[in-house]
Parts: sequence; C-alpha cells; structure tokens
Amino acid sequence: MVERAAAFLHSLPLLCLFLSILIGTIIGRFHFKGVGLGSVVGTLIAGILIGILAKPELPEILRWSFFYLFLFSIGYSVGPQFFGSLKKEALPQIALALVVAFTGLATVVAVSAAFGFDEGIAVGILSGGMTQSAALGTGLSAIAELPIDAAEKVALAANAPLADAITYGFGDLGLILFLTWLGPMIMRADLRREAKVLEARLAGEARPADKSPVPQYGIRAYRVENPQVVGSTLASLEQRYVEARLSVQRVERGGEFLSIAPTLMLNQGDRVVVSAGRRALALAAEGIGPEADDAALLAVPVKTATAVVTNKAVHGLSLGQLGQEPAAHGVYLQSLQRGTELMPRESWTIVERGDMLHIVGAPNDLERAARHIG
Repeated sequence: MVERAAAFLHSLPLLCLFLSILIGTIIGRFHFKGVGLGSVVGTLIAGILIGILAKPELPEILRWSFFYLFLFSIGYSVGPQFFGSLKKEALPQIALALVVAFTGLATVVAVSAAFGFDEGIAVGILSGGMTQSAALGTGLSAIAELPIDAAEKVALAANAPLADAITYGFGDLGLILFLTWLGPMIMRADLRREAKVLEARLAGEARPADKSPVPQYGIRAYRVENPQVVGSTLASLEQRYVEARLSVQRVERGGEFLSIAPTLMLNQGDRVVVSAGRRALALAAEGIGPEADDAALLAVPVKTATAVVTNKAVHGLSLGQLGQEPAAHGVYLQSLQRGTELMPRESWTIVERGDMLHIVGAPNDLERAARHIG
C-alpha cells in the first residue's frame, strides 16, 4: 500500500508540491500552549516527509520560481516599513541586527570547521538556523561561482537545501522559545503584564484598542428644530461635534439641495445629512432635531480607497492628530495596516511611512485626503 502511494506521488511531482503546502498549512495551525510552528516550518516538515516517501523530481525552474516568489512576498510585505525605520530611534535595532548577523555567521563557520561540514551544508545551516531563506539563494549563487568541478558543485548545491530544511524548524522553534520563555525568564519580565501596562499608558483614558475593520462612523439625516442650531453656520455645527469629527454632507431646504459651505446658515425645518462617529450620532438627535428617514436624502455617494503613507508631514502623527487636519475632513478610517498586521485603530496609534490606511468618505473628500497622505 505504501509503495503504491509512493509510486503514485512520484509520478505526479506537482501533486507532491501542493500536498506539502496543504499538510504544512494544517501543521502550522496547530498550537500547543500558545506556541506553534507556523505554516513555513509546517510546509518544510511536510516536504521532508513527502520527499522521503515519494522522492519526486521537480523541474529546476519550478524550484527556483517558488523560492523567488517566497523571497519576493517577504520583501513586498516589509519593504514599505524598511526605509521608514532608518532613523535615529532605530539605531539600537540596527546594531542588534548586525550583532545577530555576525555572531550567527561566526557560529556557522566554527561549527562547520569543528564537524568538517562542506560549503553546501554550511550554507544550509546558516539559512536554516538563522531562518533567513535569502541566505540560501546567496549561498547557492556563491557555490556556482566556485572554481571546482561541476559534479562537486552539484553535490554542494544539493546539500544546502537539505541542511536548510533540517535546521529551519529548530531555528524557528528556538526563536519562539527564546522570545516567549527563556528571554523573559532571563530579564524577569512578565510579557502579558508589560503589554497591558504599555497599552494602558498609550491609550490613557481611551477605550480598549480596536482592530476591527468595521467602520466606526455612520451617516444620518436630521430635521433642524433645536433653537440653538437654528441660525448657526455649518462650521459652528461641525465645531460642536469636533471630537466625533462630524461633517455635513447635505443640506435640503424646500426640497432642494444647497451648496455646502462653512458659512451656510441653517434655518428651521432644514434637513441635514451628517457623517460622524457612531457615538456622536446617538446624541445628534438631541442637539439638532429629530432623525429623518429618507432614502433619497441619505443616498450620499461614498467610496473607499487605500492610501499609502509617503508624506513626511504625516509620518509620525497619531491618528488623532491626523484626523483633526483639514485634509482629513469628512474622511473616516476603516483600518490601518502595517505590513501584514492590523494596527489598533485608536487616537494614540502612530502613523509611519509605508502604512496602508483604508479610508472611506465622499469622493471629493477621499481624493483630497489621499493626496495629503501620500
């Protein structure tokens, strides 16, 4: 039975490839006490097992195509934050990266010399042990340039990915254990408590951090009947709800829509369409007048867009500061993405270069805000 399955898989190398990805993803989703191997290590384990069983022969171009796609996806996800992190505050992290790189290289050279490993195994240990797959491609390119026989190059090139596959899991697991257990134990730090203290310090009196992509704003229509609002301008109305970032989208008077301007005076019986934070909308009925349920009135054109932060004036601002800028008037944040991570959608969250802001608002407001962000 096993031999028949092995022969079947051997005849279909592409099936082996995608079967490894499937099984690896399943392995990566398994966690024990909050610690998991991840889909990358899981795929390596599945690939090793399927490779031992079926011994598939994948085309060389297919191997390198997927490897380069893997490197590209990593660079694509972290690239926007790379140049934005090159500042004075990042010097300790840059120094740490250099120390880790040089100590890792020195350790691999020492271990290879002590145990007599060849250059191919040394390359695989470096890329796998340091969990730096880019080192595998660089090492294989260096092996191809060595002044040795072609047969010896083939042997060294075959040893490199084998050593990488074997050591990658240990390197990844070792890093996880160090960051979650050994490191905090050496520093006598409680990560869970420290994270809560940091969140409380950043948030102040604000509510808990929100990462949900569900919009925090809404659109409502009201009939102007409050005497305090009658005779006031749109600018003064928006100023009353400045913390909720209220924006007047439409004003209807006598069945006609008026041109929106900050100096426009509100009359008794006007119907206004406003957008604002949902909490403020609950109070708007008391401050403006009764809510108007009119589908045609509420049919305000709304668009969504993704803006990448490239403006130096925006980099380093908090979401609260960015929201109070004139260019952000009438525009609301759906989510803030940094690399592959969703960041807290709170007023204290700092915006950095390369962040992706998913925003929503009227077309004109959206275009103005997008130009300001990047």
